[in-house]
Amino acid sequence: MLPITHPFTLRPIYPFHQFVLLSPTFLSRTVRPEDKSFAVGVQYMLFRVLAFLPAPVLYGTAIDTTCIIWGKKCGRNTSCHYYNMDLFRQRQEPTDMSAMSTILESI
Repeated sequence: MLPITHPFTLRPIYPFHQFVLLSPTFLSRTVRPEDKSFAVGVQYMLFRVLAFLPAPVLYGTAIDTTCIIWGKKCGRNTSCHYYNMDLFRQRQEPTDMSAMSTILESI
């Protein structure tokens, strides 16, 4: 059996995870009572922007780096015709696991 090497590490997730877990507590203790609803709205908006904008880029990059044969049109790469499935699996699993662990641990 071949050893599975993961090109991605989960260490960059830990600061983000701690930020996600501690920010509601920090927010509720530092904001004046009359500004809490606005602060929660801003916090929610920032979480949505910071979480949902980079995710498709990260997944797309992980998928594109596993392409072996690119289609060509007008001298430019188009869609991928053939993927290295072993490399795809090795890149996709850590990405999925890091996303799921962040979601499940923050509940």
